[in-house]
Amino acid sequence: MSENTLHTYNKREIRREIILLMLPIIAENFLQVFTDLIATAMVGRLIDLDISAQGMSMKIINLVYFIFRGTSVALVILVAKKLTQEGLDACRSIFEKAAAATAAVGCGFGILIYFYPDYSLLIFTKEAELIVHAVDYLKILVFCLPFWGVTACVAGVFQADGDTKTPMLVAVFVNILNTILCWGLIFGNLGMPEMGYLGAALALVISRAVGCLISVYLLYSRRFGLFSLHGKRMQEERVLRRVYGIALPNAGEWMVWQAATIILSRAILSFGQSAFAAYQLGAQVETILEMPAVGFSTAATVLISRAIGLQNRELYESYKKEMIRICFWISVITTSVLVFLPRFCMRMLTDSPALIEIGIYYLVINGLIQIPMNVGKVYNGILRSSGYNTTPLKIQMLTMWGIRIPLVLLCSYVLKLPLYSVWCCFALDQMIKFVITKTSTGRKKIM
Repeated sequence: MSENTLHTYNKREIRREIILLMLPIIAENFLQVFTDLIATAMVGRLIDLDISAQGMSMKIINLVYFIFRGTSVALVILVAKKLTQEGLDACRSIFEKAAAATAAVGCGFGILIYFYPDYSLLIFTKEAELIVHAVDYLKILVFCLPFWGVTACVAGVFQADGDTKTPMLVAVFVNILNTILCWGLIFGNLGMPEMGYLGAALALVISRAVGCLISVYLLYSRRFGLFSLHGKRMQEERVLRRVYGIALPNAGEWMVWQAATIILSRAILSFGQSAFAAYQLGAQVETILEMPAVGFSTAATVLISRAIGLQNRELYESYKKEMIRICFWISVITTSVLVFLPRFCMRMLTDSPALIEIGIYYLVINGLIQIPMNVGKVYNGILRSSGYNTTPLKIQMLTMWGIRIPLVLLCSYVLKLPLYSVWCCFALDQMIKFVITKTSTGRKKIM
């Protein structure tokens, strides 16, 4: 076999490995967001007040969920390395301690939010009617936190082992269940009580609890699982320190984003309830189309961690090149959808002409920066798996607080520019963030 033939064969194998790993991740995330989209669409048939209350509550809950996502990323990195070095017993110890800590964190934040919901909601607005609406929703939603956290940990372990199908299948079941419960509880179908927008919150809690139980069962199942209930437990020292040494910077990046969106949401609310409601709906569409990039970020973390563990520079370069290439072409498709079909996307979520017109501007402007935004997620995955956990956080803080927020506040409160100027600030921030991330990755010593 010639050198060129060998190179071509390896290239095809690497491309196949990337695709097989990322497709279930994309599907899992897509299903999760798609279910949220369906719930939003159902609530979107109600009134603007319900849409805003749901949107604000989810932003607060997501601040906690980002800690879970950070823990999941940490487990991907640590378990992937442990599997090649010490086997499943060490991985079990890492998972169990991380999952227990995550459940405790979820319960702690849930209790805090449940008894003091007004304080967090006042960040968004001082409108009493809207706060009362959101409090009722939030007090139900907090019960999903510990279940959501443990499920994220289980998914991280499966992904580290290269098994992305199992978390995807769990997501399929959970999201179908959530959709059925939303339809029943919001509108009073299937003999369920008619709860309106509060039904969406209860449906999420029930589905997340069921998903958590199924995930843990599969992880320890004799037939499907990785761990055994009777297996040997290794005494891993400083497990939580290592887990959260990776998890907190990653969670910090997402939390900085979410905390900033709270401030940005307040600025958008200054344009009126319809502007904020349209923003919520447009963001849901954009999030769905970002799912391939999220899959690439997770795949990059898994595969780059594997290449680093093997100390194989050539394998690392091959993974990086192919992931960026595939991500680019998929982003071309998502860009086309947002730029050329924005009205169709908005009509899937609402029948309000005013909300549709506002959302169109948001989708088109943000569609133009899909490629750099998505490819940037691949570079972030490379940085995290290479041990540069704080770099994406620093870049996020720099661009969000140094560019996006000041410009949005300037356009909204000082210059009194139209709403689409806010969307342009979002796009500029993403472009600069991509340039900085790509430059930083090139300058770091990966291996």
